[in-house]
Amino acid sequence: MDYKKISLGLLIVAVVLLVGLILTYLKMQSLSAVKIDKASQVNSASDLEAMSALDQPQKEKGAKVIAKIGKREITLTELEGEIQKLPPQISVNFKDKKQRVEFLRQYIGLLLLYDQAIKKGLDRDPEVLKQTLETKKGLVVDKYLASEIPMPQVTEAEMKLFYGMNKEQLQGIKFEEIKDKIEFELIQQKRREAYKSLVAKLTQAEKVEIFEDKL
Repeated sequence: MDYKKISLGLLIVAVVLLVGLILTYLKMQSLSAVKIDKASQVNSASDLEAMSALDQPQKEKGAKVIAKIGKREITLTELEGEIQKLPPQISVNFKDKKQRVEFLRQYIGLLLLYDQAIKKGLDRDPEVLKQTLETKKGLVVDKYLASEIPMPQVTEAEMKLFYGMNKEQLQGIKFEEIKDKIEFELIQQKRREAYKSLVAKLTQAEKVEIFEDKL
């Protein structure tokens, strides 16, 4: 058994889990670092309460409890869900019971650290709130783009045309050997074009003005 690979895999898992927990943590925060009035505070409190509920997975009827943190139960379903969030090339390593136990220990460790950070009030740290806003902007924009720009489809004919136009630069590489890369490149091109078109449409609709002379 290659222990170096296992150790590296566990390190990657820890990082991925930490990122996942941070994103969950960020979703629980206020959407802005600016001061808010009392009415806004009530709404914010309701939002935080709702997010907090989402952060505590509901136990399914008959779910197998595999660990506890105080009264907080961790089920097999929850653990499997966290494993599925990992990239396929990493999650495939956690079919073995020993590795799943180690994954569970890593997950519990991160939950403990997260809880301690909340108890210290770090969720109200100005820098965290600022980063929360920026992170939310990115997540919301990504969600909007996904709804407005569907995944482009690339035909065989388009790929062969691209291959023919760039044959010299490809230095004799056969079409079948580079087909997947060509498809990926064409998809990215179409997505960029769709993005530019959408922004141009919104720019015109919202009557955007740019005062270049003041830059």
